[in-house]
Amino acid sequence: HVTTWGAGTPATAPAPDATAPTAAVLDLPAESDPTFAVRWAGADEPGGSGVASYDVYVSTDGGPFVPWLAGTALTAAPFAGQAGRRYAFFAVARDRAGNVEPAGTTAEAATAVPAAGVSGTLFHDLNANGLRDADEPGLSR
Repeated sequence: HVTTWGAGTPATAPAPDATAPTAAVLDLPAESDPTFAVRWAGADEPGGSGVASYDVYVSTDGGPFVPWLAGTALTAAPFAGQAGRRYAFFAVARDRAGNVEPAGTTAEAATAVPAAGVSGTLFHDLNANGLRDADEPGLSR
């Protein structure tokens, strides 16, 4: 701490914050629905200025990481994925003193959205009305 002198009364100001904060994306399940929550957390050193914002990056199917959210104060957000794709994430923290965590190059969390399956009943649409009528048999395998 640094002691400063003002209107006749000494005041103590905090020492300058010169240390970058840290952040990490929290674990994700191996598989997720197409829209899933991504959560992250960060911390600054004790007595530091505190985390001000995060940049969150995403990689799709092992491709390069690209910015998803920039300068956000949020610590969670819904991500809209697509069936049959894999997603990986990492976060970078910035503190109130302007220190920025060095950007990573590897995923802190990853998940996959399974390919959409076919469901329903197969049948022979004899009258081409798009409905299964009582006289239209189901198809067997």
